Amino acid sequence: MFSTKIFLLAILAFAASVFAVDITFSGKHESNNPVKPPVTGYRKSYLDLDANDIIKNMGAWSGGRFEAKASRRPGSLTIQNVNKAANEASALSEVEEMRKLVTSNAKKVNKSGSSSPRHAGSRS
Repeated sequence: MFSTKIFLLAILAFAASVFAVDITFSGKHESNNPVKPPVTGYRKSYLDLDANDIIKNMGAWSGGRFEAKASRRPGSLTIQNVNKAANEASALSEVEEMRKLVTSNAKKVNKSGSSSPRHAGSRS
């Protein structure tokens, strides 16, 4: 009985990971500190977003300020600013803007694997 529960839990975890996309938001910036890297950001997993939609459209959503690229790991991508920010605070602001663009524009992936607009009426 216990092993059956473990097996079912493993199947559910695998099914959830199939539709998850892991996004690294990265803001490059100018830095006068040789010890601290000139990049700031964070990583977040989204269970229902279409990674290909984000890669294809991030430039348009941001007016060319940000770009999204597939990472080496399957189901993972990186979004970064095209031009370095003036300082770390500006880079953090850009990272937050990237996150907002993703959550407001990216298509959701249904359990069947097909995409649909994130907000009804937001796309034609």
